[in-house]
Amino acid sequence: MRREIIEWRDQWRGQPRTADKATVTMATVLGWAVHNALLTINVAAGINHLHSADKSDKVWEPHHWEALAGAPEHLQQALRLASMTGLRLGDLVRLDWAQISDKAIILTVNRRSIGTPYRRAKGTPLLRCWVVDAGRGFRAAGGVGRA
Repeated sequence: MRREIIEWRDQWRGQPRTADKATVTMATVLGWAVHNALLTINVAAGINHLHSADKSDKVWEPHHWEALAGAPEHLQQALRLASMTGLRLGDLVRLDWAQISDKAIILTVNRRSIGTPYRRAKGTPLLRCWVVDAGRGFRAAGGVGRA
């Protein structure tokens, strides 16, 4: 049966992300069936993905930052924070000053794949400097926060 699922997935080899989504969906459905005692084994669990991405070339270099020199300050601040923490867009958008301390950013993230929340902490000396500067600017603009 596992071989059939892999062959089914391989029909979309030209669209690897679509193929991987189909395989993950199949594994999710079969996992539900195992959990509810309808099956004894999930034959789709652990099938390797076709899509892979090397994002090592996505690092911002000095000329990228120079190109942003005329951008609005809030955009520059958001991009600096993203580059220092590696946080995903969704985590950045939901970030609240209460999650930022002088030592780290502490998030509780719900991951569907494991079904339970976990805490993620990010902290560097550069981030600590940013928190102090950004917090000062935030309060000066009339915001409520702490740094």
